Order: sequence, then structure tokens, then C-alpha cells
Amino acid sequence: MKQRIVITRTLPILPEHGLVYAKYFAEQVAGGIGIEWQCDGSRITFTGGGLSTGVKGTLAVQGATFTLDVELPLLLAAMGDTIEAEIVTRFDAIEQMALEQAKKAGGAG
Repeated sequence: MKQRIVITRTLPILPEHGLVYAKYFAEQVAGGIGIEWQCDGSRITFTGGGLSTGVKGTLAVQGATFTLDVELPLLLAAMGDTIEAEIVTRFDAIEQMALEQAKKAGGAG
């Protein structure tokens, strides 16, 4: 049972592109399951609704480094490992997308 998920990842992107990728991540992960998100500078906050009521968290962006900190309500904590694995899969997909974009651009980031 996992009530808190904390993941830190550094993506292969230019630091100035961090917030763009963070917003994309928020839309892909939160938008699809009824979690509302809002950007406040270099931080995105999440608030659950509907089936995700009680979920809350932040995605802090510092250049190319992302730190996701999510609290799950007791009912979802039983699925915490599965939820964490899905979040890691989404980060992996965004990392792959960044690598492909860098390859097309002919450089890193």
C-alpha cells in the first residue's frame, strides 16, 4: 500500500523547455483521469475529482529535472504501486519523445 509517490527524473531536454514538457506530462497523466491541474510558475499542482477525489500533488520543474510528489487517498493507496508504474511509463514515453525530437533537430534537447 502506497499513499505517497515521489519520482524525480531528469529528461534529455534543454532546461528552458522544461515547463513545456511538464505541461504536456500534466495533460497526458492528469487530464485523462479527471485530475485538474494548474501551472504556477515552475510548479504544477494537481487536484483530483470524480473517481480521483482526494488525489493531490505537485510537479516541480527545475530546468530539465522534474520532481513529482503525489498523495493518494486511502482507497487508491492499495493501487499505489500500479499507479506509480503507470507514471514512470508516462515519463519514459516523454523521454523517448524528447530524444526523437532532438534527433530530428540534429542535436541534444
